[in-house]
Amino acid sequence: KKVNYIYDEAQIEDMSRQFPNQIDTCKLKISEVQAQIDQYDELMRQLESKIEKSDRLVMEKADRPLLQEVFPSLQVNNHSITGRRSSNEDEELAQIVRVDSKPRYQILGVFDGHGGPDAAMFCKQKMVKNIMDSKFLTAGQLDITLQEAILNTDQQFCEFESQKQGVGTTAAVVLIDLQQRKLCFANCGDARIVIKTNHQKPLESQDHKPSSREEQQRLKQDFNTDVQEVLGVMRVQGNLSVTRAIGDMEYKIYGVLALPQIYDEVFLDDVEFLVVGCDGLFDKLSTAEVVNVVRVLTKDKLAVTDLEKAAQKYFDGHFDEGDQILGAKADAESAQCVVNKEEVSGKIAQVLVRLAFMRGSEDNITVIVGCNLK
Repeated sequence: KKVNYIYDEAQIEDMSRQFPNQIDTCKLKISEVQAQIDQYDELMRQLESKIEKSDRLVMEKADRPLLQEVFPSLQVNNHSITGRRSSNEDEELAQIVRVDSKPRYQILGVFDGHGGPDAAMFCKQKMVKNIMDSKFLTAGQLDITLQEAILNTDQQFCEFESQKQGVGTTAAVVLIDLQQRKLCFANCGDARIVIKTNHQKPLESQDHKPSSREEQQRLKQDFNTDVQEVLGVMRVQGNLSVTRAIGDMEYKIYGVLALPQIYDEVFLDDVEFLVVGCDGLFDKLSTAEVVNVVRVLTKDKLAVTDLEKAAQKYFDGHFDEGDQILGAKADAESAQCVVNKEEVSGKIAQVLVRLAFMRGSEDNITVIVGCNLK
């Protein structure tokens, strides 16, 4: 029996009025499901990060006895806090790479992300492999190895995250050849590396910021880009506060490249200590202050300034006394700033973080400290 599907005009009009409501309902349901998927993705990313961190800690403990055979005085630790931000977009890297089952290289890095954590996380995941894949590494050319690895990481990220805008990271990387007993370091952006040798003046990387005359000249000469001051901060295109970075694809045409600045090689036997930190640290502590604090905590000098005296109090576990010396007041957020690691380099990293926080840092704070404890 045939069914008559012919409707009169009134019925058709009635049905057509219902369709927009049904479409809106479907769109709302889709939006709700997508929000749940995004939430689950974020939870999975946090879980993967915690698993990776646990694995790394296990490997570090397993590697330490072997590392002591190669360079018994090298002691490296790191510390990172969210601080007064809602999330931590920093990532740090401190990894030993074995060759023929023995520690051969140690790679340290701080990646200070902006526009989200994606670029910093990508660098942490890819940088070691890109360094180890370089043909220049086996030839002992640490400087070219670092340059190639950083540029390759930038290219990979830009290809992988081609649809994302405003996402990037600074990078400060130290490559240590444990067999040849030398290191090389490089940076792009304003994460900084400080190396104190047994020579008089500490070595330090140069921040790549729009306030730098050298960077202003590079941007103007090579890309015809001017920087602008916005609310007291110099920025590229009125927005970005660094002039070199991994990622930030939309700023490449204005000269914000990942081309790192490479520094001369240093012999490990000349190194007293090194510090790698994000701008959350160095916006509140100068290079000279960081050097003097570490010297105090490694018994190389007496505490003279209030900052050095507060650092000593923190190192000894007397937080209230240290805060009082700085004229700072602890709050709920300062509970992040613990000093409880066993090794000297770990405690120093925690002290530096607390000093920057109690001086009013509004940023994430991430520090790596390596001490040559002879």
